[in-house]
Amino acid sequence: MLQKRVLVTCIAFFLLIAGLFLLYHSNINKTVYLDISAEKPLVINFENSAEGVVITKNSEKKYTVKLPSAFLYQTKTIRIQNTENEKVQLKFYSRQKKDGDKTIKFSVDIKDIVVNGKSYNSKKQTIWFERPCSLDILTEKDETLSLSVRYKTKFMLRNAFLPTLIASIVLLICSISLFYICWYKTIEEKLYALSLFTDKKLLISGYECNLKKIITTALWLFLVGFCSFYILKNANWILGDDTQFYLPVMLKKYINSPIFASIGRFFPLAFQEFNLLFLFSLNDPFWFYCISCLEFFITVLFFTLFLKELSERYIQKSANFWSILFLFCLIVSPSVLYVFMDVIFPERNILCLLSIFMYFYWKGIQSENIIYTLSP
Repeated sequence: MLQKRVLVTCIAFFLLIAGLFLLYHSNINKTVYLDISAEKPLVINFENSAEGVVITKNSEKKYTVKLPSAFLYQTKTIRIQNTENEKVQLKFYSRQKKDGDKTIKFSVDIKDIVVNGKSYNSKKQTIWFERPCSLDILTEKDETLSLSVRYKTKFMLRNAFLPTLIASIVLLICSISLFYICWYKTIEEKLYALSLFTDKKLLISGYECNLKKIITTALWLFLVGFCSFYILKNANWILGDDTQFYLPVMLKKYINSPIFASIGRFFPLAFQEFNLLFLFSLNDPFWFYCISCLEFFITVLFFTLFLKELSERYIQKSANFWSILFLFCLIVSPSVLYVFMDVIFPERNILCLLSIFMYFYWKGIQSENIIYTLSP
């Protein structure tokens, strides 16, 4: 019996490694392009360029650098010798691919751009051919610039070779299934022992507290706090669709609803919560991300209450555990958390209102009280 479990575990581990390998290599966008230009000549040391980096000299004043891109973040450093220039222009972009009449736009995440220890991007940016990241770097004459950029191919279906991606997902599911089939009894025993341990009562300042509730509450606060920190971290405008916000800020006008009938966009309530900031003359981008963070907190709170009610109805004893587990799976989903990390997404309002509706709708069904039904 033990030999069979060891054999199945080895097979599951092999499938896991194979799935991760295929997932990593499902990326088909292999290059990020960087144009370096100035008014006067520049010098780049070709010999000391980072591994995999290809530098093409277009003229004395302009170079094109090809940076190999992959599924995971990587950092490349290039050294540039300035001559008489007061500034150097950098332009990051990706190339497009023609597939018949269809143009495929590869997207790349630029996380860090650092020149001589100074950061030049305050928030992660998504770039492609039509929306590059352009920077002007102020320099001293005859200064050596050490340019480091951290980037990766954005995880999107259009950036992946679908057969390889699907094969990787199948292998990962098979490996997880084999692990569970092989060790599910051991896992259940450990979970049962953990459940007995966390059901203990603690006496804190004269009050009797359930250890399980303390642990789940602490996990909830940590999870929400960690995500809120990253929403507010380096809050700033980025090049592109954020013109929807910083142009009204500069012109001191209210933000209009993004209703564009010609392209099928109808979001009458989108971004209207940000107009509240104009009443208090709060124009800094940090406050815009504070609104987004508040909507994230409301969304998570009502989803937690809904999941807890649902778990208590169908699972009973493990309600707190399952509500936190489902909430964690919801938050870590890129399509959910990312809409709160960039103010441009109107889906943020939809998620927030949906969480409130689901909670009150469920309460209305259970209590048959019309007040809950009318609350949203």
